[in-house]
Amino acid sequence: MLSTLSLRAGLVSLAILAAFVLVWQVSVVGSGPAVKMDPEYAKLMGATATQGKSAMPGPGDVGAKIWQHLRDPFYDRGTNDKGIGIQLAYSIVRVAAGYTLAVVVAIPLGFLIGMSPLMNRALDPFIQVLKPISPLAWMPLALYTIKDSGLSAIFVIFICSLWPMLINTAFGVASVRREWLNVAKTLEMNPGRTALRVILPAAAPTILTGMRISIGIAWLVIVAAEMLVGGTGIGYFVWNEWNNLSITNVIAAILFIGLVGMALDQLMARLQSAISGTQGRPGDRAPRCSGSRLSRLALGRDDNEEAPMSGAFISVEGLTRRFPETSGSGPLTVFEDLWFTVQEGEFACIIGHSGCGKSTILNILAGLDAPTSGHIIAAGKHVDGPSLDRAVIFQSHALMPWLTALGNVELAVSSRHPDWSRQQIREHAMKYLALVHLDGSEHKKPQQLSGGMKQRVGIARALAIEPRMLLMDEPFSALDALTRGSLQDEVLAIRRATRQTIFMITHDVDEALLLADKILLMTNGPKAWVVENTLPADRSRADLHKLPTYYQLRNHLMDFLVTRSRELALHPEARPSDRHPTVIRPTAGTAIHAPSSTPLTQSPGQTPSARLPASRFTAA
Repeated sequence: MLSTLSLRAGLVSLAILAAFVLVWQVSVVGSGPAVKMDPEYAKLMGATATQGKSAMPGPGDVGAKIWQHLRDPFYDRGTNDKGIGIQLAYSIVRVAAGYTLAVVVAIPLGFLIGMSPLMNRALDPFIQVLKPISPLAWMPLALYTIKDSGLSAIFVIFICSLWPMLINTAFGVASVRREWLNVAKTLEMNPGRTALRVILPAAAPTILTGMRISIGIAWLVIVAAEMLVGGTGIGYFVWNEWNNLSITNVIAAILFIGLVGMALDQLMARLQSAISGTQGRPGDRAPRCSGSRLSRLALGRDDNEEAPMSGAFISVEGLTRRFPETSGSGPLTVFEDLWFTVQEGEFACIIGHSGCGKSTILNILAGLDAPTSGHIIAAGKHVDGPSLDRAVIFQSHALMPWLTALGNVELAVSSRHPDWSRQQIREHAMKYLALVHLDGSEHKKPQQLSGGMKQRVGIARALAIEPRMLLMDEPFSALDALTRGSLQDEVLAIRRATRQTIFMITHDVDEALLLADKILLMTNGPKAWVVENTLPADRSRADLHKLPTYYQLRNHLMDFLVTRSRELALHPEARPSDRHPTVIRPTAGTAIHAPSSTPLTQSPGQTPSARLPASRFTAA
């Protein structure tokens, strides 16, 4: 299809060219009688004018002149008589020098402006004043200060090439997707590595667009600059031939200028294609894992290893998040005085309406956001920033599109193990791709993968750094039902094999019942209750609805989301006010539905339908 389109486009281009040449030829054919005229005027108008022909040379005349130049392009018969090849070479060298200098200045400065709001604001007034100035306006000042016509021309090329690259680089860097930067933060990549491995590849298309624009402007300006400074160059050649009244040479030079400009643009296009094509290029295939994946890929853990010790592995204590005032109505409180705990090896889910602060809690736990007050203790450490011990699986997978599936996982592995060899990194990454059934697709880029496969890569990337906990932000919400079910089953299998602590956000009640040990119900206000999932740990999707307490749990969660959360928004006094709200732990044969007028934080004596644990579980 593509070859057919290219062939048709080529034929149309040839037809347009043929029509143009025909019109050109017809327009220069004269039919008037030969006339006598002043020799100087005849010379100005062209010798053919005295024979009743047009003063403009025809396609044949120009073609003959071009052939003459091509037969001996590098002759040198003195200052004002050099071949077209030498003239073009001088111009190309000047453009290359000025353009290279602009690249060296514009790209680092653009990075600084794009990454620093302070420098963006500080430098923007200077850019806005200097950018509209014509490059040729700088020529007199350059000639006066530099006192060299060649260097002055290079300076003018530098000036005209600078602005497109600088502005495009700054824009590209500032527009890098937040989720990619969050991936870099969660992998604890330092600023230099983030700039080279994430920001530069992400901004590369925009940067290269600026570079292509700059090379075109530079080639355009060099002609005018050389007309002003004289010497050797294609611009001076055009001016000199005009002074000699050689219109044929002028037209031939114009065609050469256009062809060289097209070649420079194609060179930049090929450079852009080469850079895009080499990122994540498949190398030698890493060894594949086969056999029973989940039994053999124990992720470095002994099958006889004891279960993780119980305890408050994650402790959220008095957490509050408010956003600054923007509309004059005061600060926006997302949640306040939030308390809950998660045991090591436990799977906890948060369910609640949009806007109740679920993702904000996860971002604070991941170290991507900071609370207004309160704190989180995770694995015995205060959470004050990202850590490789807390891996994040993002809602939109957040894969780097310039890397393959293997490259995305290797990026994470190299962050965890910077001293490993490339072979070690690859083998480790392949182990986790095999765990999510993607061995065989490791050299595909994200755009070649389905939605479910992309999320599998995200899961493999998170597991590959061997974190102590997984944080999952609605990882399956954008997938179709079949794919979502398949991935949920894989998460269950991986969790049983790895004994991983998982904290997940979801809107799906059935997903929470299938996956979670503990379910936190968030209100819009907000506060939260804890519901412990008493379904058997070895539950499966096929048997879930047959379990004794399944419908009791499900009805309670649905009632909370549909009715209770709305009532609590209207009656704040019914919300729990202490740090130790009730944990609902239903057993077979009990009913856990509470009337809408009865808060779920009553004591055990007041709520016979809910059996409370002796241990301390807290939720705000």
